[in-house]
Amino acid sequence: MCGAHFPERASDISRGNWWSHGDAELAVSPTLFETNGPTAGALPSSFISLTSLSTLHLESTAISALPDSLFSSLNKVATLTLVRNTQMGAALPSSLSGLSLQNLVVNNQPLDNPLQTLASSASLQPSMKLIDLSSTSLNGTIPSTISAFSALTELHLDDNNLSAPLPSAFPPGLQALTLTNNTGLAGSVAQSSALCTLAALKDCDLRGSGLTSPSGGCGVCQFK
Repeated sequence: MCGAHFPERASDISRGNWWSHGDAELAVSPTLFETNGPTAGALPSSFISLTSLSTLHLESTAISALPDSLFSSLNKVATLTLVRNTQMGAALPSSLSGLSLQNLVVNNQPLDNPLQTLASSASLQPSMKLIDLSSTSLNGTIPSTISAFSALTELHLDDNNLSAPLPSAFPPGLQALTLTNNTGLAGSVAQSSALCTLAALKDCDLRGSGLTSPSGGCGVCQFK
């Protein structure tokens, strides 16, 4: 079955509507663009006219890599969701670092570890509230600079290939941390560590990793 293609005219993609083409569905309004299905090809050049867009959701598409400068034009995007986009490549657009993004969800598609770059962004540090990069084949470590996300409350990095050590500092308001099934995360966690002393943490799931709990426990964290 041929994949659906995006509307070509700026007036079409900004007027607020639903499209259906084969198995693909597109929902579009001045602030929302969502597609779920076999949409294919590159984003049309007119896509950058959606300057009021606050939510971009691309799922199960064959869309090619997002333009590196995309978010220079779409600079009001607060929520970005990318799920099972097999042709998109492993790099996020560098212009993402210029946003005041609040929610970043990338699941079930390969991704080069962007945490160091994202945490170094002066725009993202005070705005980011949720990061979910589960099932993206992430390698490397979680950088200690992640503590710069002063508003971050949820961090989900499950089902990846992350390795030790854990960061020496976490965002102070972090409430949910899940690192399940990262077997490269190994070693004993000290009871005095940044993880075990997070005052706001309410949900902490480390099951399926190689991390072990200290004898006195580690707050709300689950290890097995």
